[in-house]
Amino acid sequence: MRHFSASLQAFAAGALFLTTGCAPSVYTSIQKSYPARIEGSTVLVYDMADSLPEPVEILGSVTVKDSGFSVNCNYAKVMQRAKDETNKIGGNGLHLFWHKEPSALGSSCHRIAAHMLLLPDSVYTASYFDNVAAQNARLAAQEFGNVYVVDSENICTGQG
Repeated sequence: MRHFSASLQAFAAGALFLTTGCAPSVYTSIQKSYPARIEGSTVLVYDMADSLPEPVEILGSVTVKDSGFSVNCNYAKVMQRAKDETNKIGGNGLHLFWHKEPSALGSSCHRIAAHMLLLPDSVYTASYFDNVAAQNARLAAQEFGNVYVVDSENICTGQG
């Protein structure tokens, strides 16, 4: 019976490692929070070069990094982890301030850090469509090597 119990414990530890050890690590530092937003609510993302609309309230920061055994951590998945954390604290915006791309000699994951924001409804609504279009362009640029985001309105394919 003792052997069965030890085997069961080893199996449970292995299963726990496989389900949690493969995901990127998420770290948050929260200064203020509000009631959580509905899971999957749109979070507006402002890139490092983007200026933030006024007014904006910084609720905290989120960092998504390689856990050492991370898989499935492309740009879209890492950004989604940060957006999910923002929704959990009632935020509706992210301002990216650090992004490290995968490298052959380092991590195979995208790593990011961002401020979690609360934008007033009027600002959120006014910038929603432009921001979502820019987010989609950035995701395309990360997925396809010959697409570049020139600014929030122009995308270049590098074809001439």
